[in-house]
Amino acid sequence: MTALAPTAGVARPAARTGWDVVEACLAAAAFAVLCVLVLRASPYLPEPDDYAYRASIVAMTDGHFFTLSGAQAHALAEQLAPQLGHNRVGPGPGGGPVQWVQLPGGRWISEKDPGYPYLAVVFQALGLIRLAPLFYGALACLGLYAGGRRWLGSFGGAAAVGLYCSSGAAILFAWRDYLPTFTEASLIAAGTGALLWVMLAAEASSRRRTWAGLAGFVALEAATFSRYTNILVLGCAVIAVLVAAARRAAARRRGRLVAGVGLRVRHRRRDLRHAHLRRPAAVRLPAGGDHLQPQRPRCQPPLHARPPDPGHAHARGRPRRAGGHRRNLAAPPPGRRRTGCGGRA
Repeated sequence: MTALAPTAGVARPAARTGWDVVEACLAAAAFAVLCVLVLRASPYLPEPDDYAYRASIVAMTDGHFFTLSGAQAHALAEQLAPQLGHNRVGPGPGGGPVQWVQLPGGRWISEKDPGYPYLAVVFQALGLIRLAPLFYGALACLGLYAGGRRWLGSFGGAAAVGLYCSSGAAILFAWRDYLPTFTEASLIAAGTGALLWVMLAAEASSRRRTWAGLAGFVALEAATFSRYTNILVLGCAVIAVLVAAARRAAARRRGRLVAGVGLRVRHRRRDLRHAHLRRPAAVRLPAGGDHLQPQRPRCQPPLHARPPDPGHAHARGRPRRAGGHRRNLAAPPPGRRRTGCGGRA
């Protein structure tokens, strides 16, 4: 499955600290308490359903995975007949195990869903049937811890594990070895937690998220295999993942669109700036005419700083004309003299 985008407002795990170790220890302690309580309870089959599932599991350990012949069913019923005190109760009507029915061909088959015996037959063959519910409960705690911590932040995983281990499914069914109720709930919890982690773990690698998503769906499919009505949970999980993937794809498209618009605007501004720098400087004409007046070079000395013309030296001794009010504009102010390139001293 594909990786999904991070959701706004969802807690992100920070760097590992001592509190993370405390949280993991609390979750492990909650599961350990559940294990102690389950293993201290005496094995007990309170309902006919427990006997029916036990007959299926035991038949599978003998190599009969689907149906039994009449003789095999009768022998199995004698072997698993309940014992009241010092007396063993005989097989039910027809000579078969409890809640088993006889097919038209004469063979026997259980009335219950056949999925759970396939999940528990390994533990029965090893003599560890009491550990079967606890094994799937451990998977549930692992998935809930990962998903709860990713969703709720610090101590969210420990809270999820603690609530599950103290839930009604655990208290009422975890100690019933041959009943699939707690195993189904554990598989659903494990699959839900794994998918929740996949949808929120944006910084994890694509390979990790893919394998975690596949494991989550396998857990949900195993719960459906154990009881077919759990297909509703599997369908809800598939719809949730598809909706999240569609929203992530839409967010990616919006991000690409915004990035493209921003890039075009930046390039346009750069082009306008370069065009402004390449534009020729405007030439201003004098207000009095259309001819350009040559400008004096910047470092050319002013007129009053140039040496006097020898041909006009005698003009200083001539008297002024009557009515003449010419002003020597080139003379420097009193007490100051001009130097070259516009400098003053």
